[in-house]
Amino acid sequence: ATKSATKSVRFLAWDFAGQDVYHTTHQCFYSRRSLYLALFRLTDGIQGVEELKPWLRNVQLRAPGCPVIIVGTHLDQVSNEEAKQLKEMAMEKYKDISFYPKIVSVEIVSSVKQRGLFATKYIEKLQRAIYDTACHLQVSSDGGTLEYKPDLAQDNPKALFQQKIPVSFLNLQDAIREEVAASQRHSIESSTKAIPIMDEKTFKATFMKHCDDEDELNEAVYFLHMQGTLLHFEDHGLRNVYFLDPQWLAKLMASVINPDSQNKSSPIQNGIGEIGQLFTQVDIPDSLNEQCIQLLEKFELVLRIGRDRVIIPSLLPERGSYAPVQSCPSDLTHYQPPLRRFWVSKYIPDGFWPRLICRIAGDQQINKVIKGLSNETLFSPMEGCGSFSESHDECTTDYLDDWIPWKTGIACTQQERTLVVITQEENKDGGKDEPKCIQGSVRIEVHIHVPEWIELAKEHGEDNISLNDPNYVHSLATSLIVMISQHVKALGSDWFPGMFLTPSSQHGFTTYMPCWKCYAQLEGGDNWQPPNLPGRYIAQDEKPVYCFIFEECIVPVVQQKDIQCPVHGSVKVIQIAPDLMFWDLQQPASSQEADETLKINTSDILGKGGYGFVCTGELVRKHDARIKAVAVKVFLQVPMGHNTIAELLD
Repeated sequence: ATKSATKSVRFLAWDFAGQDVYHTTHQCFYSRRSLYLALFRLTDGIQGVEELKPWLRNVQLRAPGCPVIIVGTHLDQVSNEEAKQLKEMAMEKYKDISFYPKIVSVEIVSSVKQRGLFATKYIEKLQRAIYDTACHLQVSSDGGTLEYKPDLAQDNPKALFQQKIPVSFLNLQDAIREEVAASQRHSIESSTKAIPIMDEKTFKATFMKHCDDEDELNEAVYFLHMQGTLLHFEDHGLRNVYFLDPQWLAKLMASVINPDSQNKSSPIQNGIGEIGQLFTQVDIPDSLNEQCIQLLEKFELVLRIGRDRVIIPSLLPERGSYAPVQSCPSDLTHYQPPLRRFWVSKYIPDGFWPRLICRIAGDQQINKVIKGLSNETLFSPMEGCGSFSESHDECTTDYLDDWIPWKTGIACTQQERTLVVITQEENKDGGKDEPKCIQGSVRIEVHIHVPEWIELAKEHGEDNISLNDPNYVHSLATSLIVMISQHVKALGSDWFPGMFLTPSSQHGFTTYMPCWKCYAQLEGGDNWQPPNLPGRYIAQDEKPVYCFIFEECIVPVVQQKDIQCPVHGSVKVIQIAPDLMFWDLQQPASSQEADETLKINTSDILGKGGYGFVCTGELVRKHDARIKAVAVKVFLQVPMGHNTIAELLD
């Protein structure tokens, strides 16, 4: 405890393991009710300061608003001048609070006597910085975040030290800690392993005496969950389980993703293995296996494939190997190029790719579409191909034959053809004479290669591809780009708010769509030079590719016009953004109603949005006058003189 004349504060300290493999688990334990210390060795110089970046970025992404104190260690091994320079560098480099958390101070410490001063002098100064920061923490309006306010008055009702905590909450906290300690002592005496997990019935029977009723117990559990004393989740399958020791849970997660546990004889190889082998290093009763697996799935550290297999994304290979993608056909008259979407970020946080891989490969609808492409609409069935069960939310044990995951991407292939590629690429500028690229260090790319295969099949005369309904094939491809895009953006919103950049700010989502003609390097090859429009290009094979912003294609859709690439001129919207034309809702020709007309009732508006409104309508079948009531979404264009579409809707 750190003491002063008026307050005594007890801090609960957590030490995050620094090895790369454990970074994925850190996302599960960031708390918005915390003060963070980011440590680096002064002996590492500038590199040590640079290596703080991912740690600070993760704090900002997972616990926005929380303060950080940077601490330089090993002061006794550097000169005073060097220590001063590194301290100033760290404060200057990470002062941007829109991208990094609030840096309260940079402290330097030593653990040995140096130049007549004892280590306690430096440690006491650090203690004072921690204590002073705690004195100026304010509880946010939602009660979930501690915000640093340097001018906060100590008697402010929002100050952390002014918050009243029920005695029953503290008594429950002490009782849980004592229960964990007693269990650990018993395990040592009996040479057994302590499992700090309780089911709901046992938990209430043990701890209900500390609260007046069940409602108060539930409130206390929520508070202690936010504090990190215990972990309890309301998810189905987990709500009746209480994890009394978060540190034990962290070790459990680490044992699953620890590469040192894998050897040539291990059944878990290259990130794929059997469920029964997940907990070989932790003696968990069989009755708790399912809950522990569900917890790992909740944090998206593993993905269950069928009943017996799992993917551990953090243990996947560094790179994936998949079938090369063919080039454009010679006849581009009716060419449907690959569908591509990009998102640009300054930084890809730890845990992003494992979670995205789990979401993509485990999505029932995505796999249903892929099955439709491979077995029904586009390809003839291939013996041994994985298949998807519509009757149960699982895949067969051969399902992974279609997916090729690696640490920063995943691809889906069928019959030596690549359908989907989702990957991470470094966002580099082109040559010195070429326009500046979109701001950001890396980009997430999605490529759907299905549409171009239709034309390639026609050109090559392949007989194992059904082209009876190519529009529906394109519709399925559009569905894929929509669902995958939703996963990328939802993951950013759920786990990493502020990860992606917008042209006008450093937060939010901007969806970029590259001009397919630029991407294919058509029309002129090495001879053409793009106009200098900085911030709207990416470099592909050292060639600039112009990128459209998704939203700027809406008005051309309404006006039924092409969009304009400054390099190649007209580009059809359906070739890069068919979802704006609702192409993902296209039905097979065999199921479409014939001779239907749509009547729109614009006077009966159901709702308004930023780009249009929804009203009622009638779908009338001509041959029997059958009427079907429908809702119709109508996009509006913005005439000159109006600032926003919202003005028109008003």
